[in-house]
Parts: sequence; C-alpha cells; structure tokens
Amino acid sequence: MGRNRKRKKKAPGFWGDLTSHLPIVAGMILGGVFLGYILFTENGVPLYLEQVQVAEEVAQHIQEIERTNRFLEQEIRRVKSDPLKLEELARNRLGMVRDGEKVYQFIEPRLKHSQSTP
Repeated sequence: MGRNRKRKKKAPGFWGDLTSHLPIVAGMILGGVFLGYILFTENGVPLYLEQVQVAEEVAQHIQEIERTNRFLEQEIRRVKSDPLKLEELARNRLGMVRDGEKVYQFIEPRLKHSQSTP
C-alpha cells in the first residue's frame, strides 16, 4: 500500500549540503549585513546615542525653564499682594523716591589720559 514518494535528490558533497541549507545561510548573511549597518554606520547606533544625549539635554533645559517659571510666578504674586515688594521694585528699577527723601548719587571720576607731546 505504500506509495513511492519521490524525493528530490540532493547533489552529493559540499554543494548538496549548501543548497539544502541555502535559506538559512542567506538569512544569516542578510542578518549580518543588517546588523553591521545598524552598528557601524552613522545612521545606526551612533545616531541613536546622540539623540538620547540630545533628549537628556532638552529635558534638563525644560526643568530649568520650569524652575524659572515657578520663581517668576511667585514674584508676580508677591508684587500683586505685597506693597513692600512693589516699593522695592519701584525704588531699584525705576529710581523712585518717597516725598521728602533726598537722593545722593555718587559718580566715579573719569581718569584723564595723559597726552604727551614730543
């Protein structure tokens, strides 16, 4: 009852072994080329590592900006609610004074350059 199954005969020797494992060998070669491309080209791992570093720097910059924003929001609240803070800003930045106060300004003397005539 057994049927004769026709089996494809493989060539004897090295070429016969190679052709029977050709898909595996081709896959390994393509995988090696792809892996080499990923590891050793500028668009592979080096680019990835550079982008990770840039992302970390951007995250740090964002944290600094958020800290600055929180500080400025506190300053805004203080200016709106604290009259002493508002007076401090008016005096320091705008040079304002209270009625009856005298302002003294100290001016540094300019150094005269000595000009010698021959």
